Amino acid sequence: MEQTIKVRAANLTELDWVDGQYDKVGFKRSTGTNELIAIVEVNNVPVGLGRLQHIEPSVAEMGGIYVDENYRGLGLAAKVVEYLITHSTQYTVLYCLPFSPLAHFYNGFGFKSAENLQDIPKPIYEKYLWCNQTYNDEVLLCVLNK
Repeated sequence: MEQTIKVRAANLTELDWVDGQYDKVGFKRSTGTNELIAIVEVNNVPVGLGRLQHIEPSVAEMGGIYVDENYRGLGLAAKVVEYLITHSTQYTVLYCLPFSPLAHFYNGFGFKSAENLQDIPKPIYEKYLWCNQTYNDEVLLCVLNK
């Protein structure tokens, strides 16, 4: 049976589901404001998500990419990242804080290791430090200049 895959923007009535997914993996919950949450569906069932959070004019953080383990291997995370990049037209700089084993995945979308830490917006740098204190896996600080 052929599967129908669709990525769409979440609506505020779905925040409980969104936060439930993030709670499963220890990611920060969504605020529902100043962010675009993308949901990927397989046969109209939500199975993954990601978000773009406004940091400051022209700067956003892409993160919270998560796909239910029963649906991995279908390229769904890539579809979420593509959706978020496509819908980030008001931003010239995107930051991402991936776990180190995912560096190659994000490099494929043009993300590079951030070089000048003094240029990093304070909220991004503080989250980077928090992530490396919170998670067992190393978290990288990557940037995409559009």
